[in-house]
Amino acid sequence: MIGRLVEISEDGRHLARHRGFLTVNADGSEVGRVPLDNIAAVIASAHGITYSNNLLIALVERGTPLIVCGANHRPAGVLWTVDGHHEQAGRMADQAASSRPLRKRLWAQLVVAKIESQKATLEAVGAPHEGFTLLARKVRSGDPENVEAQAAPSLLASPFWPRLPT
Repeated sequence: MIGRLVEISEDGRHLARHRGFLTVNADGSEVGRVPLDNIAAVIASAHGITYSNNLLIALVERGTPLIVCGANHRPAGVLWTVDGHHEQAGRMADQAASSRPLRKRLWAQLVVAKIESQKATLEAVGAPHEGFTLLARKVRSGDPENVEAQAAPSLLASPFWPRLPT
């Protein structure tokens, strides 16, 4: 089974482990449970979430990351296993040893994927999205023209983007 992404987006939840499950409690009552072995990642994007240490250990033993988000709902940190896990240690060693040209090519691929994802999102909500194909084609190794930033204002100018009061 492909792992599930579990996002905790409601304030005041307590996450714990009980008999192989991640349990979610609110005001002392269980409101949800997911088998630990079915979880690919846990994303904590709400305020006031508490965790049991037993749950955190169960997640790292399975190599399941816990992503903690800040007030802006962007990832602020990750709890990830580092206990000599050969697969993760190998990835980190490979990344550290990679050549600069490889890192620049991979960065360009990441930027293209982000721009294409932004295009798909705007297309899905019926917003103008035609220029993103051209922007994605402009990305070069290392993104020296910062095409990534050129694509970002397009989303903010969209009539579908929420406006802040002035």
